[in-house]
Amino acid sequence: MKMYGNQKFALVPIVLTVLISLGVGFALGYSSTYNSLDQTHNSLLEQRDHLLRLQGSYQDQIGRLQTQLNVVNQYLSDNDRALRDIEVAMKNAS
Repeated sequence: MKMYGNQKFALVPIVLTVLISLGVGFALGYSSTYNSLDQTHNSLLEQRDHLLRLQGSYQDQIGRLQTQLNVVNQYLSDNDRALRDIEVAMKNAS
């Protein structure tokens, strides 16, 4: 296809329009992808914060329960010792 002088210049705006459209389309696609990733990132950060607070709460509960368990274990140990003493006394009394 043979082009004459002013026909070549007529193609320049068309080519530029196509290139700009492609660039804008790519930028919008990139922007959309980035925004989607950013939203996911923010959601994960919120979820992590919630899980860390939950973890702390459970650790506090476990600490309180461990303290209560230690007291009960001490009572059981004291009870076992008292039972042994009573059983020995009963054996010696018979």
